[in-house]
Amino acid sequence: ELERNHLTGTVPVELCSLSNLQVLYLYSLPLSWTMPPCFATDLPSLTDFIANSSGLTGPLPPVWNLSNLDTLVLSNNSLRDALPSTWNTPALANILLSNNKEISGTLSPSLASRARASIRSALKSSALPGSTGSLSSSAGSSA
Repeated sequence: ELERNHLTGTVPVELCSLSNLQVLYLYSLPLSWTMPPCFATDLPSLTDFIANSSGLTGPLPPVWNLSNLDTLVLSNNSLRDALPSTWNTPALANILLSNNKEISGTLSPSLASRARASIRSALKSSALPGSTGSLSSSAGSSA
């Protein structure tokens, strides 16, 4: 948990070298940073990645390859562009991307079915297009 450390600047890419890191908690940081692609591929032990209200900007990495990732919370940031095309995240059950007004795309049917409850909780405040006017999956979802 880095919230109370009064960090400034950007999130260091050197975190990617922590192969045994299980939880990355970057909640409510006064930063402006873009996620390095290695955050989505080089942290094999990561189970929880929570970076809501952390000043995260720009696109998400296009490929996610984190076999132990269970929880991904990136809400209340300034993410933009399309959702990643590849989600090799078999354990991912909780995903929250709400309040990122410039993000678009759909989740794969397999990811959407695993994360359905979390998707529903994000539907009301996300700007993603879909059957609910928000976050959707190619398998469809309903709120």
